[in-house]
Amino acid sequence: MSTDTSESAPRNGGSLASPTPLISLPQIAELARVRRPVVSMWRKRFASGIGAFPAPVSARSNQELFDATQIATWLAETAHGNNPDAVADAAAFASASDSVDPDGAHLESVESLLALRVLDGMPLTQGDLSVRAEQADPDDTAVRREIDALASDSALPAFVEMLIDAAYSPVGAAEAMQARIIPTGTSGITGTIGDRGTRLIARLAKEITVGENAVLADAPADLDAGALFDAASALCGEDAALHVPTGNRAVRRRLIIRDRLPMLSARPPLSQTPAVWLARLSGSDGAAELAQLEELLVELSDRHRIIVVGPAALLTEPLTGAAAVSRDFLLRSGRVRGIVRLPAGLVPSAVRQSLALWLIGGPQGGAALGDRFTVIGDLQGFTLTDARARDLVGDLSVSLGSAREALAHSFRFVHFIRTAALIAAEGSLVQASRPPRPARTDAAELAALVDRKLMQLPDAPALPALVATTPPLAQDTLLGDALASREARLIGGIRLDPADTASADGYPVIGRDEVRAQAASDRRIDRMRLAADYPRAQLTLPGDVIVLTGAHPAAMVDPDGSSVVEYPARVLRLLDETLAPEVVAADVNALTEALPFRRWGLRRIPAGQRAALSTALARIVGARRDAERRASALAELERLVTDAFAAGALSADAEPNHPEGSR
Repeated sequence: MSTDTSESAPRNGGSLASPTPLISLPQIAELARVRRPVVSMWRKRFASGIGAFPAPVSARSNQELFDATQIATWLAETAHGNNPDAVADAAAFASASDSVDPDGAHLESVESLLALRVLDGMPLTQGDLSVRAEQADPDDTAVRREIDALASDSALPAFVEMLIDAAYSPVGAAEAMQARIIPTGTSGITGTIGDRGTRLIARLAKEITVGENAVLADAPADLDAGALFDAASALCGEDAALHVPTGNRAVRRRLIIRDRLPMLSARPPLSQTPAVWLARLSGSDGAAELAQLEELLVELSDRHRIIVVGPAALLTEPLTGAAAVSRDFLLRSGRVRGIVRLPAGLVPSAVRQSLALWLIGGPQGGAALGDRFTVIGDLQGFTLTDARARDLVGDLSVSLGSAREALAHSFRFVHFIRTAALIAAEGSLVQASRPPRPARTDAAELAALVDRKLMQLPDAPALPALVATTPPLAQDTLLGDALASREARLIGGIRLDPADTASADGYPVIGRDEVRAQAASDRRIDRMRLAADYPRAQLTLPGDVIVLTGAHPAAMVDPDGSSVVEYPARVLRLLDETLAPEVVAADVNALTEALPFRRWGLRRIPAGQRAALSTALARIVGARRDAERRASALAELERLVTDAFAAGALSADAEPNHPEGSR
């Protein structure tokens, strides 16, 4: 391609600079299709002489940069690496010369050049770019001002043309540039959403963008959905028209690069046209963003819906001031159909923080506020797999229908709550979301059932004096909440050498097998060995609950303590008297779904009743074990009598025959 300064070269106020594509060591590894240490080995092994590895030509942020053309030529001439097309692909892995800003800063300029290339179809090495931009974008909605801002001697146009050639298309070039943007911790929760979160939002948008002439619309100003809109529009294909406000220039440029201009409209969707708006809240100014969302909601018709994504701290957690007023207005509108806190880690620059999602629909058939409903859910602690994302999309899309349709659906991750109760909530909006618990006997009947069973047993154990009381309101908690409030503590097990657990005497060892079997341990570890080789090991206390997390949760109570817990089992130490070990173990063993351990639902008991419960259960267990021993002895007696008669070792006098009817 041409890089001279003839009349065919760009006339952007000066002469064309010759591009020097630069490439870093990690990018060399990607170009050569090898691991990063291999490149370092090449540099050391071929440091001098004929066929020496090219020397760095520049540096940026303490990172050495090499001439990508020299590197590609070296790979080809020395037959190193696993990419036979390294020379042709070099630009796709390189950056522009160091006369321009780093990739993240000049991405806007690169995308503007790519969009111009698509708009007029001419190579970027030809003509006056400013004139071309004025002709291609006369209203300045995407590229004109960015092209005008390029320096007269910029090497960027020629580099972008090389990038297009290496990536085979403007779309491929744009994707190559986006792939180089590395998330930084400074962007926090406002950073780019990762692939899992983006796919979830795009699927939901596609699911609810239905109807003839449906429109997928990007929210204006600070609510611009950015990359979320790009992904959703790509997934929706040509089934939906696209509306992007003229102020959202970056989104418009990326759509132009993908040749979506014929579908792109700056006019908002009509009130009678089905439309789905996408909005992203950054949380940098929560009050202002919620106020803008409030304005958008007021302007929408009954056939329009909004998918809102933003920090959970803004969309689900308690607020004060103007932000709380705006969010309260949104909830009182009765149009917020779904509120879900998503798993943490969906934003790579803020892996410990969570996003939340709101789904806003049309009015609920004119129902009074007291009769309106919202579905809420909390996926904190889950991994957002494709299967879970599909189920969540199904749950949320059903919530847009009538109450009858929603009640007929089997929800997995959300459940109903009256909107009035949601508005009155003082804590988190998703705090009431709890994992489903298996159906249990009605509390009012339990006392009578206990009394009846005691009367039926011929040798019932002597229990403490039991008095029927009025059951209080259920006060279940999540294990995560109990850990956060220091009502419980989770202690990891230790990894033990199997040879160390075969001692004839010492501390009992409780691990996976013991918890699964709900049985006392036959394994022992010598006390001196434990102290010498496992100094960090902690012994259990009486009443500790030994738990297994993962796909098959299980738990058992260690009544005596002084045991060593072996990984992957853990110690759950209960520090609040309303959390009884026996009840907690029963709740864990009753789980029917592989929930994250922080999502385990635990029942509380009334204060002051923990010791009485332990005493009653200990006597019942003792009576059951006596019965089991008697049953085992009777079974053994049955076997011995059978064998003795079969061997002729025993005989008995026949019973006298009685005449029929004489008894």
